[in-house]
Amino acid sequence: MARVASLMLPYFEKDTAQVVRKMELEDWSKALGEFPKWAINDAVFWWKSDDNKNRRKIPLHGDIVARVKIEMGAVRAANIKLKASNDPPRTDFPVIPEYTKPTDGPSRAERANRIMQEGGFTPKRMPR
Repeated sequence: MARVASLMLPYFEKDTAQVVRKMELEDWSKALGEFPKWAINDAVFWWKSDDNKNRRKIPLHGDIVARVKIEMGAVRAANIKLKASNDPPRTDFPVIPEYTKPTDGPSRAERANRIMQEGGFTPKRMPR
């Protein structure tokens, strides 16, 4: 909603009550709630850009929702392709091992001191 608030900020009157601004943002939240953040950000950026001939007008929920749907066109196309495909689902994805923090070996400070010494610097202890 921060992106929408930044979009609407120039259009709010200085004396608009906070409760009214909150209600307006709730309406926007309801209109855009099902869409991913990246698509909303892209739609708002487009609205403010020189590609939008209506950029000087107050954007309505429907204006941004319509643009979000355009931004998500590739996602929709991929979903349609996946649903229409008769190929079996992939199962050959590589297994990524879970990261485990090393417990043996020198500490981070010891490694940093060694690197500093190798570079010709004398490590100094920080006062506690």
